[in-house]
Amino acid sequence: MSRPASNVGSGGLGNRPRSPGPAAFAGLGPHNEGPETPSRVGPGIAPGRMEESTPDFLFERKIQKFFDMAEAYCYAHMNFPSTAGDALLHPLIKDRLMKAATQESAHQLASTRHTRYLLMTKVVLMWIIRHIWTEIPPFEGFDLEADRRISNYKRQIYQTTPPLLRHHFLSRIAQDVQRIRAHPDFLSYFQRLVCSQATKLWAIVHPLMHYPTLPFDWEDLKSLIYTAYCISGEMWATPFEWRFDFTPVGTPYDPSMVNKDPYIKGTREELARRNLVVKLGITPAVYMRDSADGFARTAQLTSHQVLVKDA
Repeated sequence: MSRPASNVGSGGLGNRPRSPGPAAFAGLGPHNEGPETPSRVGPGIAPGRMEESTPDFLFERKIQKFFDMAEAYCYAHMNFPSTAGDALLHPLIKDRLMKAATQESAHQLASTRHTRYLLMTKVVLMWIIRHIWTEIPPFEGFDLEADRRISNYKRQIYQTTPPLLRHHFLSRIAQDVQRIRAHPDFLSYFQRLVCSQATKLWAIVHPLMHYPTLPFDWEDLKSLIYTAYCISGEMWATPFEWRFDFTPVGTPYDPSMVNKDPYIKGTREELARRNLVVKLGITPAVYMRDSADGFARTAQLTSHQVLVKDA
């Protein structure tokens, strides 16, 4: 698919991003130097040939590597502050920036190269989590009968559903996702899906690119969406629940968080003693819940990455 026209319009802008709340499992109930530029070669992950086993340390690294990839994309293509350019943004895009930060801090964060790309990273991740990682059915339209079954299983999962029954429904969803990904026609569908979703996200990120980075801005975005869908397929091909928590602004800093502010130095323990609070939650903490043996056990796979300020 060719690069979208510059005036791709506001398609997709009406879908407001929303980060999951602390109890909402997905879909179911440093930087003085910039990050590396995204690879032009594309991710070495085949959409239909990923592990079906329990996500482990390697999967944890895949998620963190994807967060790094999103940050690198925003650093390479969206880290060009322009007060005049931002003033002309569509109100819905301005609204996304304020929802990613706060009404008071969004302009400040977007106005400097030290923090603009981090704010843009959160905007991109909020959209991907909402529209790719927590979307049910995850590959809607490829197999309508499987879509119907998956939607039915999802409707039967509540916060009060017993763990074993919850695991049963999640296992059925995983089986359908595995069958879809193994289908010989899945790859062509997958490529169309990636282009379709990349076009929707392009309508949001392109107006925030005040200086062109042709042709890599579009190609790198497709690579980012491709990788996001590969991870989504692996998530839903296992009988686990997923939660993505962004740290709210004003939360006291604690040593479990990763500080990305280039001007605030110190170890995590030293920072925790300085009465700091979160100025921006950049990437979410990712949690995985397993109910296989009748007990719901939750594991944290990634840490919150944040900007901090004095309380």
